[in-house]
Amino acid sequence: HFHAMKLQMVLTRQGIPYVITSGVRFFEQAHIKDICAFLRILENPGDEMAFVRLLGLLPGAGDKTAAKIWSKLDGKFATQISSQRDILANTLPRVARVLWKNIEPALIAYRKENLNFNGGEAIDRFLHTFYEQYAVNTYENHERRIEDIKEMALYTSKFENVENFLNDIALLTNLDAEAENINSANQDAVRLSTVHQAKGLEWRVVIIL
Repeated sequence: HFHAMKLQMVLTRQGIPYVITSGVRFFEQAHIKDICAFLRILENPGDEMAFVRLLGLLPGAGDKTAAKIWSKLDGKFATQISSQRDILANTLPRVARVLWKNIEPALIAYRKENLNFNGGEAIDRFLHTFYEQYAVNTYENHERRIEDIKEMALYTSKFENVENFLNDIALLTNLDAEAENINSANQDAVRLSTVHQAKGLEWRVVIIL
C-alpha cells in the first residue's frame, strides 16, 4: 500500500484517473485516518470529527462519551493546555483513562518541542506510545499497517510543517471523492493492482513499482 501512496498523490494532482483493484486508497484506510485524526486535532483544536475519532480508539469511549467530553471542553480541545487535558482524562471511563495517559506525552511534546515542524517525529511518538499496541490488538495484519504508518511518517517529514501536509491531504481527498463517481470498470484509467490480483494478459502496458 505505501509504495502506491506517492503515486496516488501524483496521479490525483495531475488529474489522471486511477482505479485500485485491490483494496482502498491509501488515505482512506482506517489506520491512516486514525493517524491523520491525531495530527488534525493537534493543528485544529476545533476539529470535532478528529477528536471523536481519536477518542474512539480507547475502550469504552464511544460517540456518546466523546460528545459529552466535547461539550465539557466547550467545543475545543487545545492539547497544550493542561486544564483541558485534565477535564478529558477525568471524564473518560476508568478503562480508557490508563491508555489515554500513554497518548498525552505525544500531545504535550507537539508544541513544546515544535513537532509541528516535524510531522514524522510526531507520528512516531504517537505510534510508539500508543498506536502500535492498538494495531496489534485490533488488526490481524497489524505488521503491514504499522509499516504503512512508518512510511507515512517519512513522507510527512518532507513537508515544511504538519499544516501543509494536512492541507495537501484534504485537497487530495476532495479530488478523490469527486473522481470516485466516474471510476467505472470500463473507464480509461490507470489500474493500480498487486501482482496477485493480476490475471495475466489483461493490459498492453504494465509498470511495476
